[in-house]
Amino acid sequence: MRVLIVGTGAVGGYFGAKLARFGHDVVFTARGENLEALRRRGLTIEQTDGNLHVDGIRAVESPRGEGPFGLVLVCVKVQHTETALAGLSAEIQSHALVLSLQNGVESEEAIERLLGLPELLRGTAYVGVELVSPGVIHHTSGGTIVVGEIDGRRSERLESLERLLRDAAIDVIVPPDIRRAKWQKLAWNASFNLVSALSGAPIGGILDSPEARRVIETVMAEVEAVAAAESVPFEVEYIPRVLKLAERLHRAVRPSTLQDRDKRKPLEHDALTGAVVRFGERHGIATPMSRTLDRLARLVSG
Repeated sequence: MRVLIVGTGAVGGYFGAKLARFGHDVVFTARGENLEALRRRGLTIEQTDGNLHVDGIRAVESPRGEGPFGLVLVCVKVQHTETALAGLSAEIQSHALVLSLQNGVESEEAIERLLGLPELLRGTAYVGVELVSPGVIHHTSGGTIVVGEIDGRRSERLESLERLLRDAAIDVIVPPDIRRAKWQKLAWNASFNLVSALSGAPIGGILDSPEARRVIETVMAEVEAVAAAESVPFEVEYIPRVLKLAERLHRAVRPSTLQDRDKRKPLEHDALTGAVVRFGERHGIATPMSRTLDRLARLVSG
């Protein structure tokens, strides 16, 4: 299948490399030094169980003229979505699978509007990766794509995508409720990503600080309250369970927002704490800790 990776940063590069390794015709979009490195040296995934290198890949700045694509993974930061998708509608097959692996709970509706598409599958990714230099991605943990229909159906397109990803040795989870999965992921991102970016600490450093840990728990509780108002109840004891999981598996992870802060890039806060504040206002729910983090992130982002 001809596959398009929209945004070959850490997440897009990781999953795109796996798809390319298993024989798919993958086109990677990138910019600047990363684009040139992909063209000259290919893509390398550094990992503890052996590095993965994909050479001779097709890397472009724009997908125009590169289609038609049967699978599109949208992996750019949310604030770059409109620019990254410009001209893409003409390159997509009529029954193409389009999946956003972006942060937050609002990106699919934006993509549907920008590309004139019917309701998309919903998805999110759990993977600890970092673009450490142009064309080189360091993988620390995870590697799962969570995907589903918004109404919980086991549709033909969902099963087709699940088979395609599994055949490429990508772990796939189809949860009973993809909306719950995405809101629970937002609870992680709105808390850990922002606290990490503002403090400079990885996940382990945050968990070792009682004060920072309380901030994480407070933000997660605010997200849980807002999600409940959206008729998306969290799993029972989700917050303590996810904190235990972080202690066990994710201490070394440097969230993408911290990576952006280190590289002096704008922080992706509007899709995270910004969304929590917006949804909270819609339902009359106070979200003071999320609002504070969002304001601080805006200050840092200039």
